[in-house]
Amino acid sequence: MPGTGFTVGRLPFLISMPYFHLDVGRGRFRTVEGSPAEINAALAAGRVHAAPSSSFEALRHSDLYSLVPEVCTSGFDSVGSALLFSARPWEELSGTGIAATPQSESAAALLRLLLRHDGLECRVETREPRAGDEAVLLIGDRALEWARDARWPFRTDLCTRWWNWKRLPFVFGAWMVRREWAGSAELRAWRELLLESVASFRADPDAAVARWSAVHPVTLPKETLDAYWPRLAYRMGPDHVRALEEFGEEAFAAGLLTERPSLRWLPPLPRPA
Repeated sequence: MPGTGFTVGRLPFLISMPYFHLDVGRGRFRTVEGSPAEINAALAAGRVHAAPSSSFEALRHSDLYSLVPEVCTSGFDSVGSALLFSARPWEELSGTGIAATPQSESAAALLRLLLRHDGLECRVETREPRAGDEAVLLIGDRALEWARDARWPFRTDLCTRWWNWKRLPFVFGAWMVRREWAGSAELRAWRELLLESVASFRADPDAAVARWSAVHPVTLPKETLDAYWPRLAYRMGPDHVRALEEFGEEAFAAGLLTERPSLRWLPPLPRPA
């Protein structure tokens, strides 16, 4: 079992801030920062050992990871930061070209599943948006910023479409751990800090934002943040487990995964007596 070098992948998005605000700038743990797609690659290569990255990666490489059972990054009937911006309403999107952000494989996969479920035939390209695009999928802080711009007449929250279909939350990010680190003392220390950090965020979101802003300046107005936080769920409950399994089944049926995933979970942390 490794004794040194435990490295955590950190996403520089507000949606992941509750996990990291107590440690950001303090450096108690070694971190590597990047988009979900970049952290996915680092996890698969073994350069990162734990991260709250794309749930699609957890499904695609379920043989490599164990999942933390206490927390996830999710929303129920809306999330506000996985948005399709379009010139036409969702029901009229057939024939539309869509630029899907390369930052998040979970959101891009979810978009393809939702289009397939509703019988909408679109050209989905994984790339950054360009002038003249008919529709654009964005995630994270960028989606929150674009949502304040009136140039796109239609905005579709992918979490809402999934909820309407499955009546389940959507898990955008699962805490994945490389299996060779699953029993390490370093991981246990991080998990304890992780739960403390999420609880601290829920108790005082403004203080958490202030700590985060010291490293990642937050430019969104407070009213936007105050409306955003209640949409997010960070506890991994039975419905979230079912949602992950449903996502995997649908992705396998659609050919987005070559094998049916088999998820493995870490034992829950013991609760204080």
